[in-house]
Amino acid sequence: MRTKTITIDSIAVLLIALWFYAAYIKLRDYTDFYTQLKGSYLTSNFPLFLSIVIPVMELALIALILPLKTRKLGFALSAILLGAFTTYIIYILNFAPSVPCACGGIISGFHWKQHLIFNGVFLGLNVIGFAMVYKQSWGLRMRKHSSNVIDQNNDEKQTGNQFT
Repeated sequence: MRTKTITIDSIAVLLIALWFYAAYIKLRDYTDFYTQLKGSYLTSNFPLFLSIVIPVMELALIALILPLKTRKLGFALSAILLGAFTTYIIYILNFAPSVPCACGGIISGFHWKQHLIFNGVFLGLNVIGFAMVYKQSWGLRMRKHSSNVIDQNNDEKQTGNQFT
């Protein structure tokens, strides 16, 4: 159980670092980020909206992944956003007439295939983390349900209200 908790917490820390760094770079270099979105094939029609919403979503994911109570939701939404970014990369690699990148910081030095691998690794970790949190929460629910059933059976035995 301890190894699972350490693994989940480690994945959470990695995702928090990823989303913090991504949001920070976009906000720090906002003008560049906006210009790159404006020049991108798929995002050129709504760069202002995306340049605001994407960093806000990334910061919101941090707020969801940090607390244990919302971590499962944070992992799920994080996987969806990483999946969307990864799908965007696949589309750009296969169908876009030009290959712009609105990424900043360290990632801006990646080639598109390296970026795809990077996203794939984080998406894989994200899915593993979600599965572990889901399984852990399911196990807690089942144990709680089992103890309620046992308590109910004990109550019935004590009061004599059991069916045979």
